[in-house]
Parts: sequence; C-alpha cells; structure tokens
Amino acid sequence: MSTARTKVVLVIPSSERVKVLRTAYSPPLGLLAIGASLLQATKNTDVLVLNGELYSTENALVEDIVAYKPNIVGISTNVGCYKTALSIAKKLKTQNRYLIVLGGPYVSTMWKECLKNRPYIDYCVVGDGEIPMVKLSNGVPPERIDGLAKRDFLGEPHLIPQIDLPLDSYPDPDWSLIDARVYQEAYRQTYKQADAISACINAMKGCRWQERSGGCIFCALLRSKLRQRSPERVWQEINRLYDKYGCNHFWELSDTIGCDIDWLRRFNSLKPNRPILFKGYLRASETTQESVKLLSTLGYNEVFIGIESGDNAILKAANKGSTVALNKRATILLRDAGIKTFASVVLGLPGESRQSLQATYDHVCDLFENGMNTLSVCIFAPYVGSRAFLRLLDDEKIGGQYRGSDVFDWPLFSRLWVQTQCICEWSDIAEYNKRLSSIPSSLYEDNFSYVEKEYDI
Repeated sequence: MSTARTKVVLVIPSSERVKVLRTAYSPPLGLLAIGASLLQATKNTDVLVLNGELYSTENALVEDIVAYKPNIVGISTNVGCYKTALSIAKKLKTQNRYLIVLGGPYVSTMWKECLKNRPYIDYCVVGDGEIPMVKLSNGVPPERIDGLAKRDFLGEPHLIPQIDLPLDSYPDPDWSLIDARVYQEAYRQTYKQADAISACINAMKGCRWQERSGGCIFCALLRSKLRQRSPERVWQEINRLYDKYGCNHFWELSDTIGCDIDWLRRFNSLKPNRPILFKGYLRASETTQESVKLLSTLGYNEVFIGIESGDNAILKAANKGSTVALNKRATILLRDAGIKTFASVVLGLPGESRQSLQATYDHVCDLFENGMNTLSVCIFAPYVGSRAFLRLLDDEKIGGQYRGSDVFDWPLFSRLWVQTQCICEWSDIAEYNKRLSSIPSSLYEDNFSYVEKEYDI
C-alpha cells in the first residue's frame, strides 16, 4: 500500500486592481475552509495556503509554490484576480505537470469558457470547493466528482453539478494554515485600533432577496438558495478564535446578516459575556428597530449598507428592493443605536441620468446630515455572473465580439454599459464620481486603475 503523501497548495492571487479595500486584512477564508476539509477528511494530505497579496512579485509566489513540490495546485478566482490566476497557472504548467484546479466565483460562472480557452487548466470547481477538492486529493476519478468541471473525451467542457450541502456539514476554517498576526496587524493599522485582534467569519452563503426576486442587477452571487450555519456553530467558531488567538473584533462577511430575524434572535440569545465587537453587512430594507437593537446588543459598531442611488426609479430598475426613504430610515436607526453606517453608492445603474445623479448627490448629503459616517463611491461595472453582464452580452454587437471569452476589459465594459444602458454621458458619471468622492469621509473604490503589466495567458 502506498504511503506517499498528497501535497496541495491553495492560492489566492493578488488583485489586478491597484486599490482594493480590505485585501490587506481579510484572510482567504474560503481557502482556510477547504484546507480544513482536506486535513480532516484525507489521511495523507499536506496543505499550504498562500496569499498573493503578501508577495512583492508574482514570480516570488510561483517560486514558493514550486518549492513545496505539490501534486495539486488550487487557485481561487474572482473578478479582480482572474488574469493573475491564469498567469500563475500557465507558469506552473510550463515548469511541471502540476494538476491545476481553478475555483471561486469567477470560474463558477465561466467554467465552460475557461476550459475551452485555457488548455493549461485541468479542472474548475463550480460552487463549494470542499468536497470536490477532498475527492480529488483522495484519488477519486475526476469523472465521478460532482462539482468538478472537466473536459470530456471530445475535449468539450462537462460538469455534473453538485448538491449544495448544509454549511454545518463542513468544518470551520483552519486558521493554523496562515499567520493570523499579519492580517491582525494590518487591521489595527487600518482602523487605528491598538487593542483590536481581528478575525473574519461567515455565518451564511447566499441572499434571501436574490432567492426571492432574482437579486440586484449587479449581483454576481451564484444562483443558489440561502444557506445558514447554525447560531451555535458560529458562536463555537467565535469562541475558539477568542480563546486561541484572543480575537475580539469580528468581521461577519455574509451578504446581509438581517435576512432571517429568527436566526438573528437566536444568535443574540446565545451571546457569551465576552468583550466582542462586530461589523458586517445589512440591507436597508432589513434595517428595523428590532434588527438594529439585536445588532447593538451583539456588539456591532459598524454596518455596511448599499444605498446605491438617491433616485427611486433607478433603485427599482436595479431591482434593489429598497427606496430612498428606507435608506434614510436605516441610517437614523443605526445612528440612534450608536452604530456607524458605512454606505456605498454605484453610479451608472440602468437608466442613470444627470437628474438621478444629482438626486444621489443630494441623498448622500442628507444621509451625512442624519448620521451616516462613511461613503464608498464606485462606477458600475457589469461583472461576470451578474444579470447586467448577460444583458450587455445580449447586445448584438457587443455579444458578437465577446461571447465565448473568459477575459474582459472591465473599464471598457463600464463605458459600454453607460453607452447602452444609461441616458447620460460618461462625462456625467465621471463628474458626479468626483463630486461624491470629494465629500469628507468618502472613499473612491477604483474600478479602473489596474496594475500595469502584461499577462502571458
């Protein structure tokens, strides 16, 4: 019987964008979850987790991967790092016959195009990565692994979808696979909180609004039902991180923590008597007196809300499920509870005009007067996986040029979107972006500045 160990490297590449919020202090939670499953469910597997954001160059990251002599290299992908992931994969494939597996939200949508266009990619994981990676590491034939996209005998991409499992069936992310102090120090420096020992957690996957309505037009979540970990399991993870690492500031990464008030009540009722603070995400429509009171009792000190626009017609066109009045109500409720509001707006939603842009500017000013603390401003981009992306490709000229591609010029796509879906000019979008980002306590999330490099992909 062979006793050779399988060595797996899990990689999150650095972003191609120059400025990305949170990358310095947000550990690769998805890879830590996959790593935990590999270590728990496989007998002879070693796991190494690498974060490209912590490397000065891509080549340095590749050198560390090669030095580990892995059998399998799993690379996570999102809209900000897909080209970097391809570049890393191609370099590795030219050096050795590593088994290259891409996963993450980008290839979960674009797996067909990836396998058709990139011969150096062996497989794509579509959806949760835990079970497919465990089976692949254990030597299960790829054709018998649900959720693992592969090429059939004709070379055509093929996938047997996997069934979404309850989140409690997976082990908690394994923080021993990284040096948590690196991320915690970055968090302290960013938030100027000397006593903060941070950690990220994820209580849910999916969005109830998307499940019911199809979701916001810019939403790039995989179309699946909302899945929740039990409140007991979430507190189990929090308590372990508190006891082992001293973590006292938790960033809860669910798309919205308020989608199930019964879950939130149960979570609140189990809170231990410990000095723990939270921040996380909430929809304006779910920001009620009860939900805010529960968050305050839990120790939430900041909530992120996508207000998106100050024009109700634009919010309706984007299928946001919110209104200007709900945005203001949410800000006031959070202010009165002593919780900071970090709001975001998106310029260039369907039907955007100079009038709607001015309405958004006025709305933002009103929210600041009523207690909003911070604003993030970005220009809309129809990213892969969103209904906006599909709408843009439905345009005969644009779709004819880009359908079948897996790599896109996102700044160009933003301009194409404004040209075809808005009733204002690009110069109007740029003008109001500058005005909004010039307001004190506003941040500009740069969708358009990318690292200047050529990608050999």
